Order: sequence, then C-alpha cells, then structure tokens
Amino acid sequence: MTTYRTLLDEQCRAALRQILGGFGIFVGSGLLASALDAPLLLLVGILGFAIAGYGIVRVQFFGTILCPGCSGNLGLTWMSRGPRGSFPSDVKFCSFCGTSLDTEVERRSQPTT
Repeated sequence: MTTYRTLLDEQCRAALRQILGGFGIFVGSGLLASALDAPLLLLVGILGFAIAGYGIVRVQFFGTILCPGCSGNLGLTWMSRGPRGSFPSDVKFCSFCGTSLDTEVERRSQPTT
C-alpha cells in the first residue's frame, strides 16, 4: 500500500542522507586531518560542509520534499519538526492542497503495446 506519506518518507530519507553524508565527510576529514597531520584534508571537510549546507538550503527553499498531490514544498514543515528519516506523523494534511497524507495513491495503469 503506497500512500502520500510513504512517498514523502522516501523524499525525507533521501534529503537526510545528503545532509548527514555531508556532515559525516566534514567530521571525518577533520579527524583524519588532525590524526595524519595533513591540513589539506581540511579542504575536503569544507566540501562536506558545503554539501550538507546545500542539502539544508535545498530542502527549505528549492522543493526537495514535495507533496505528491500538488507539488507544494513541504520541506519547511519537515525541517521545523526536526529533520528525521520520516515525515512527521502529526501532520495529517498537506498545507497547500488539503489532501490527506494517509490516502492511498492511485496506481497508474500501464499502457498496453
């Protein structure tokens, strides 16, 4: 059973992977730079920080988490509750179109050839 909420959960997990991956690169390169005494690894850390920052900005302003019904940007709703791997369960309706997030998505019929 695929609902709007499960589609939003997939979008949330993809956005969270980018944000946490960027911070992981940032922290990992900082630890390696100090352990190996290689200051050039700090440049990799800056790149990781930029990846995480871009992920946050993309979620909030450029519509990474979109309502499957109306394509409204629900990224601010997700971020305001604290980013996690799923869309907040206390949000029951899309704030743009009013569609219930727990309704089942209609399957599109496959064209016959």
